[in-house]
Amino acid sequence: MEDTGSLSRAADLLCLTQSALSHQLRALESHYGEALMYRQGGQVRFTPTGTELLKLARAVLPMVDQTELTLSKLNSGASGPLRVVVE
Repeated sequence: MEDTGSLSRAADLLCLTQSALSHQLRALESHYGEALMYRQGGQVRFTPTGTELLKLARAVLPMVDQTELTLSKLNSGASGPLRVVVE
C-alpha cells in the first residue's frame, strides 16, 4: 500500500480482493491491538507500527522464499551434500 497508495491497488497486485486484504489487515490490527495504517479519503499511509511490520516483512519474506526453495531442492534430491572419499 505504501507503493500503491490504496488498498484496492495493493489487493490487485497481490491477486486478492480488496475485501480479503481488508480482512487480513483487520486481523493483524486485532492481533497487535492498534491500527497499522491511517485511512484518509481513499488513500492509506502506514502508522509507525505498520511501518515496523512492513520493514520486518521485507527482511523476512525473501528469507522464507529462499528457504522454501532450498527445502524443495533437498526434498527432490536436486541438491544436497556430495561426499567423495578416496583411499
